[in-house]
Amino acid sequence: MPDPRSAPALVTTGAVELAAGLRCEENSISGLVLVSAWPDTADKVFGTVGKALKIGIPDDCRTTAGSDHATAFRIAPRRLMIVSQTPDLFSSLKGAVPCEDGSVSQQDHSRIRIRLTGPGAAALLSRGAPVDFDRSVFPAGTFAQTGIHHMWVLIHKIAEEPEAYDLYVLRSFALSFWQWLQESAHIATQTPMGREALAG
Repeated sequence: MPDPRSAPALVTTGAVELAAGLRCEENSISGLVLVSAWPDTADKVFGTVGKALKIGIPDDCRTTAGSDHATAFRIAPRRLMIVSQTPDLFSSLKGAVPCEDGSVSQQDHSRIRIRLTGPGAAALLSRGAPVDFDRSVFPAGTFAQTGIHHMWVLIHKIAEEPEAYDLYVLRSFALSFWQWLQESAHIATQTPMGREALAG
């Protein structure tokens, strides 16, 4: 499969400092697969996937489950998005899930992942996403699918200290989203209130 450069990689390399201590950078994806089950096979398919990857499968569309090598997001009642650090994710799952039970599709190049870290990360995301990022309701291990300026994004909180999020964005909107992050941070730093929010 071709390995095209992502849109952010065309305009920058490495991390970008958005504000004091607040950084974003592209975090490459080795394997990303969508697994879909039919109406009467979800339990069977999810059990097969969990066994093949040695991970639990989330019971809801908000909490992730995984291990050091793979993370599972239940993005719909009968659909999983699996992200792995191993490039053979698709082939291993394709062989485990027969077509009469569900479908497995390789999506490595359909999305990019941007890591946002530092104090003020939640405040920056709040400028575009209608999500409550308070730690009491959005702890590490939680994710949300939402829209920011009509761009689909999956926001996965990966750590509390330092505050860190992985943002999955459709590749066709990657450059627009990348620019939104930078411009929103820049606008926020133009006021004392905005600078205080981004400072955490």
